[in-house]
Amino acid sequence: MNINNIGFKIVDKDEDIVIEILQEAGRKNAPVEVGLYGESQRVRAFCTKLNSPLNIHFNHIAYSLMDIDKHKDIFFQEIKIAKNIGADYGIHHMAKYPMTGQYGYQDRLIKEVINRMQSVENLSLEADFEVYIENTFESISFYRKVFYGLKERQTKKLNFCFDIGHAKVWSGDNFRSWIEFLTELKSLGFKLHLHLHANRGLIDEHLSLIEANKMGYEGKDGVFSDLNYEQMFLEIFDKFPDERKIFEVKPNLAVENRNHILAILKNNNY
Repeated sequence: MNINNIGFKIVDKDEDIVIEILQEAGRKNAPVEVGLYGESQRVRAFCTKLNSPLNIHFNHIAYSLMDIDKHKDIFFQEIKIAKNIGADYGIHHMAKYPMTGQYGYQDRLIKEVINRMQSVENLSLEADFEVYIENTFESISFYRKVFYGLKERQTKKLNFCFDIGHAKVWSGDNFRSWIEFLTELKSLGFKLHLHLHANRGLIDEHLSLIEANKMGYEGKDGVFSDLNYEQMFLEIFDKFPDERKIFEVKPNLAVENRNHILAILKNNNY
């Protein structure tokens, strides 16, 4: 497995810590995901000097993929920023809030979502930039219908980002089902990107393993999984060795958390 595809998520809240993370990424050639939520020219300028793989996370607080037609300007502006710093693709949320769970509306909802994602595809083709749709509030059955619909339309710029915390907190599906679904998506030709961290399943906590261990929480809960987090991460590394894996944890613990993950891999003969 390529350990160089295990990386960091940065957000421009504390520039000094972010620069330290970027320096570590540069030393280790680790990938970086840049959240476009701030206006830090210093951070973005530093990114342009890195040889590390980069991707962005679009500003999902400002807008989502479902309302992309109202926010074309911001979408293209963020893609321009991405290309300027050397990012090769972007992650975005489908919607800001949960969509209807009413059974009677599901066929209509799926058609609406696929049509909206076609708009995203068209804009992404125009910009020549790939967008990875991140799972948020919906179940596997919802995403399966959407991505089979995108497969039928032969989209070229849309792929999938798996967030393990969102899956645990909101989807109602367990870890094993998600791994099977990701394998299915990959077999259909979709690319994958992975957001990893520990989470107790109560809210979207973005815990590092260091924090989870101090709390005495290993992840093995019989709800999302009977595996602990180390075992879940190792299975993800086994199943998806070449995909970019970004650990979304607190900036001040990011480097220590990555080193902890690498130690786990070494102890398991990776």
